[in-house]
Amino acid sequence: MTALPHSEHPIASSPCEPCTLMHAQGVGAAQAYAGIRSDGSDQIAAIRMLRKVYGLTLTEAKTVSVEVDTGRSIEQFQRGLAQELLNLLGDLHGDEYAS
Repeated sequence: MTALPHSEHPIASSPCEPCTLMHAQGVGAAQAYAGIRSDGSDQIAAIRMLRKVYGLTLTEAKTVSVEVDTGRSIEQFQRGLAQELLNLLGDLHGDEYAS
């Protein structure tokens, strides 16, 4: 029985390998994130891969994830989130928090 070379061994391949290949081919972080997610990775694993392969900060990687997952800019997402929180507070405490 002949052993597989390390690079061909199924267990040896890194979960970051697809992201690394995309980065080497000049694929941007947003497109790589979308590809990683479409392959079944969860959001946290995809963010970790972006940080490791693309060298992004946590804030930068989270921004990519929000923009790809929601189709909105981070600013639009945050405004929508703030409005949802205000609406919830308004529901809980009356019009005191309504905008």
